[in-house]
Amino acid sequence: MVVAVVRHWQQRHDRDALILAAAQHRAGDRAAWEERHVRALEGELATVRAQRARARRCINQITGLVRRRQPAILPPATTPARLTLVDGAGTALGVVTVREREVIAAQGRVVYEVHGARIHGLFTVGPDRYSSDPVPGGIYVFYGCPTGTGWYDRACRDEPTVNGVQLSGGWSHPRSSDITPTAPSRLPASVRIDDTRSHSAPYATSIRAGAILRALALHYLARPDVAGLRIAAGKLRAEENLKAARAQAARLRREEARVARKLRHRTGQHRKFTALLPQASSEQAAGEARSCGAARAA
Repeated sequence: MVVAVVRHWQQRHDRDALILAAAQHRAGDRAAWEERHVRALEGELATVRAQRARARRCINQITGLVRRRQPAILPPATTPARLTLVDGAGTALGVVTVREREVIAAQGRVVYEVHGARIHGLFTVGPDRYSSDPVPGGIYVFYGCPTGTGWYDRACRDEPTVNGVQLSGGWSHPRSSDITPTAPSRLPASVRIDDTRSHSAPYATSIRAGAILRALALHYLARPDVAGLRIAAGKLRAEENLKAARAQAARLRREEARVARKLRHRTGQHRKFTALLPQASSEQAAGEARSCGAARAA
């Protein structure tokens, strides 16, 4: 019975008109639905293209860094420095003597030996090891001196003792510009339990350790060769970063092509449904009439 009804409907002389009427009835909703998708895809495409442009700039920056001449890096200073420590509120915590033990030029780091009231041991200061910039910015301070030669090695020797507590780990900070003698006010200070576990140091120890970290960071940033140290660190990571940047650029190129295909499809669908709208049809007819009139006048 159903098959017979369908066959009868298919044989109607006005079948095409019925199909068009049904499409026109839904055209407004479908056109609006497609337009929302078109707008979303246009925004997504703009985002991907901006990301791809940044990836290309990053590749150019890294290749330029590789060709760039390495600025001179100073040897360890022979004269120790005296640094004043203050807590986050600006209260004085005493003075420490800081001596440069080693300049690890390839990594842009300086190893400092620190002595003072209730503090002794090594700290190593350099660019932020988590920075994604071709020339790494920010700051990273190790509790101790790294034993490995890799950029991401964390194991250290001669870890410092503060208030009789041996500390481990380090402090990562992405922006050098907002480091002051009092800020950031609270900084990490951990006590190792074993190779995989640690816990926070006592409050008073954390306050004193934070003061030392800030003072050392500012002392490092005041070096006349700090730009050269950052460039050296960037050169060390250049091959790895270039490989990652090229992989990202390739991925974004594929993503741009995928989103562009979806946008073309949705735009075509939007045009198709918009053309079915009565207003669009009348405007199109009027436009064609004007075009014909202009052609006859010519």
